[in-house]
Amino acid sequence: MKEVKAKGIEGWGLSLSMLFGTSPNFTITCGKCGGYFNRRFKLIELKNRNPKTVCPYCDTINKVPISY
Repeated sequence: MKEVKAKGIEGWGLSLSMLFGTSPNFTITCGKCGGYFNRRFKLIELKNRNPKTVCPYCDTINKVPISY
């Protein structure tokens, strides 16, 4: 599968969900098709930097430029 960098990401910096080991809900713009989708990451994924997620529209892996 091809990997691309996500075009955009929006979301809060902090959330109560972090107490339970997940990130705030982020809205991600796919780097290939431009589709918008929402995703929460596990905090361990954020600590490893640049987590990856699959676009539900075009099945492309998106690298998300965020860290914890």
